[in-house]
Parts: sequence; C-alpha cells; structure tokens
Amino acid sequence: EQIVEQFRKRQEVEPAFTQAELARQSRISVGHLGHILRGQRPLTLQNKEKLYKILFLKENLKTSSTRA
Repeated sequence: EQIVEQFRKRQEVEPAFTQAELARQSRISVGHLGHILRGQRPLTLQNKEKLYKILFLKENLKTSSTRA
C-alpha cells in the first residue's frame, strides 16, 4: 500500500514519472509491476527493496537537497 501511495504522490509532483519509468528504473517488467501495484502478485523482498530505493530514498534526497 505504501508503495502504491508513494508512486501516486511522485506522479503528482513529476507527471513524466510513469509506471513504465518506475519499471525501467527498478528493472521489473512493466506487466509484472502492474500486477504488483494492483495487488495481483505478491511483492517479494527483492522487488520491495528496489521499489523503496526508487520511491522513498530518491524522495528523501530531493527533499534534503532543496532544504540545503
């Protein structure tokens, strides 16, 4: 749920950040990522780590760099 919510937030701020872009950056196929985001496939630990790094760590880096 947090991943889907963070993905939607990122899309609001950065409209060019599509599901295809998230798939490319995480190296997860677009189709498989779509199933994960809809809750139709389980989220493995490996994929969870990939998505968190992209969605949460980059968000934190952007936030901290704009504050500096």
